Amino acid sequence: MTAIMKKAASAVMALALAIAFAPAVVWMGTVPQAQAAQQEASEELVTVTGTENYDEARKILDIVNKERTALGLDALELDVELTETAMQRAAELSVLYSHTRPDGSDCFTAFPTGFTARGENIAIGYSSAADVMEGWFYNEREMYEAGERDYNKVGHYLNIINPDFKSIGVGCFTQGISYWQQTLSGAEATVDTTTGTKEASHKIGIKYDICGKDQAFNKNENLTGKTLDVGDTFEMDYDVTNDRWHYNYVTLDPRSATWTSSDVKVCVVDDKGVVTARGQGKATVTATLPSGKSLSHEWTVTDEPTQVMYRLYNPNSGEHFYTASEFERDATIAAGWNDEGIGWTAPKKSGTPVYRLYNPNLPGEHHYTMSAGERDALVELGWTFESKDYNEDGAAWYSDDQERVPLYREYNPNEFANNHNYTTDKGEHDSLLGLGWKDEGLAWYGVK
Repeated sequence: MTAIMKKAASAVMALALAIAFAPAVVWMGTVPQAQAAQQEASEELVTVTGTENYDEARKILDIVNKERTALGLDALELDVELTETAMQRAAELSVLYSHTRPDGSDCFTAFPTGFTARGENIAIGYSSAADVMEGWFYNEREMYEAGERDYNKVGHYLNIINPDFKSIGVGCFTQGISYWQQTLSGAEATVDTTTGTKEASHKIGIKYDICGKDQAFNKNENLTGKTLDVGDTFEMDYDVTNDRWHYNYVTLDPRSATWTSSDVKVCVVDDKGVVTARGQGKATVTATLPSGKSLSHEWTVTDEPTQVMYRLYNPNSGEHFYTASEFERDATIAAGWNDEGIGWTAPKKSGTPVYRLYNPNLPGEHHYTMSAGERDALVELGWTFESKDYNEDGAAWYSDDQERVPLYREYNPNEFANNHNYTTDKGEHDSLLGLGWKDEGLAWYGVK
């Protein structure tokens, strides 16, 4: 699972639709010229890259106009400049989910000069135009029809049906999850005919007294204890938490920062944040933003023999299976198991063997343990000591004696068989415990 996929999963799971919208805002004047230059005073200027979806923008336009037509109002037209504004504002929502821009200025400073009677609707996390429009106005329409006119309660709907509006821009910007924005105006439209999707980068000004202080490398994973072997590469992400939507963070375009290594003999880093391990030792990789704010991480590069451990899942039995053998991995996938990638990296040799056992009475069930006592007890119960002849000490693989990366062991008391799970992911571990699994402590350790 990629970093972006993980981010998307965590953000969507945390989403609460009741708070997925900020109140709508409207302004009937023109854009103040003095405010338009406030971005220059920002403490930081970063770049955020993602996907702009113009097809979804047009679907939103269709739904808006269907509603307006039903009420006898003129249809809105998609305007070129307002759509550029909407895409910019949607990208800004990835940094700060608010009608206030990340540089501290009002949202209307993003509007093109001279556009009058302005409104903004924003949303986060919805996967389609239909979903976001349902959240934007279907419930509000019922309240409006019952006589409600408070902008804090039905503001999105009031913006959508405002008779003073003639043009609209719609932003749909996706990086892991989608950010949505409507820019509405009373100005006549210069019709936008753009369709499809495109990768786009947006410059975003940040004032740290407003947002953006919570920064870290690779928020989707814990780098503590992670090591690299000579020849390994690792992509470092510069992540910033969204101050008004703490479930989510945005990954800055790596070219927002200057990347350096304290010792290029140990590892080097390119302008995309990709670290390449060159030699044994320790080196600190630093990413510095234009303001001078920076993040650093010390890498340990080893030159020890290791082996990757593959993790597979049987969707029929619920068992997870672990092996260092590519041949066994491929054969298991061919038999219908799901490939879940690399579970961890193990040392090729250590003083702590991990044993593998098989239950012939329940085909497919395996068990793994560092405990010779547990191994022998299972053999007494009829289990097969499968790894007995793999190595002279009976190890299927080895635990890291330096105890760098823990693998957690969980037990499902509600299942008779295939009821153990092993993972390096603390989030997965905690999630299973929350579902009623039992914490059986640490199973063994990996190198990374």
